[in-house]
Amino acid sequence: QFFAIPEGSLSDWEYFWYQFPYGAPGMITFVVGIFLSFFAFQKFRTSNDDNRKFHLNLMIAFLSFGTIGLVLSLRAWIQNLDILIFWNDVLYFLVAPLAPSGLYLAYYMTGRKSKLLLYWSYLLWAASFFLYFGILIGKGFEKEVFIFPFGKYPKGSVFIRPWGILAPIGYFFLIVPAFIKHYTYIRQNYHLSLFHGVNLLFLLIVSNAPSILGYKVYPGGFFLFIPM
Repeated sequence: QFFAIPEGSLSDWEYFWYQFPYGAPGMITFVVGIFLSFFAFQKFRTSNDDNRKFHLNLMIAFLSFGTIGLVLSLRAWIQNLDILIFWNDVLYFLVAPLAPSGLYLAYYMTGRKSKLLLYWSYLLWAASFFLYFGILIGKGFEKEVFIFPFGKYPKGSVFIRPWGILAPIGYFFLIVPAFIKHYTYIRQNYHLSLFHGVNLLFLLIVSNAPSILGYKVYPGGFFLFIPM
């Protein structure tokens, strides 16, 4: 552990500087995500009706990916648990759309042939609004956290857990089989870097689900900046 925090009490500012190297990759993800979402928005403005939904969901996905980077940085940098929970609740309003928009992107990339991907995206929108409702009534993330050298990962409430369950199911049981089935179509119509990048991004995001559900599993989302 290269950046070990010394024993004893630390001010919030001292804690931030000791943890700064762990939070820096998340900020890279945040900046890149905002940058890419801006270009997706420009595409959305100029695209025809057939592609507008795709570019809208692409913009949302990039914005959500970037926001997850910011969340991971704050989990590394913020020492005060109440402040940490507050910002996790606030920022998950932008994180939650990642799951339904991602399912729609997979639906589009497979030639819109797998309707189950589309229907699952609707289900994930419902789970996202359920998450929003929980946060608005003060039942978002809980104060029970898993502590790693690179940050504190709070457990989700019963309002957040459905989102944390449905998103991994959507990836492993719907997106992966659909990508395998329609791989030839994807290869003919999309650059393979996009295909592999989307898969790696989803895999890293899904690896954060166990901590939301109350299981201390190494959160791969810490390396989110790599495929971005």
